[in-house]
Amino acid sequence: MDIIEAVRRITVSTCQRETCFQDYIATLMNARTRVVINGVEVDVYGNDIAIEIKVNPRIYDGIGQALTYKRLLGIREVWLIHIFTYRADAQQWCKELGKILSGLGIDYAVITPSHKCINNE
Repeated sequence: MDIIEAVRRITVSTCQRETCFQDYIATLMNARTRVVINGVEVDVYGNDIAIEIKVNPRIYDGIGQALTYKRLLGIREVWLIHIFTYRADAQQWCKELGKILSGLGIDYAVITPSHKCINNE
């Protein structure tokens, strides 16, 4: 399964902790979790796709890790997924995250109990 389909399948009720979401996405994508590459731990990795997952994050959480995957490790496709277990404004969050990640080559998704946003769509 590809990353977009995996993100579409995630519901907040699936898990409460980051490791649970990591395991869930890895299972859907036939990937591995918490993989160490050149001393850097990647939350989910498979098929040259790296995914950084943050639960109930601040806007800047996970950006440094995602950028490291892209620039230092040279991973082709990098995703940052912010998941909120409480009600949050996914559209606004997605817009702001898009501004921060613009031009970095990092894809992103925001998931709340009532909404999902993938690359600001």
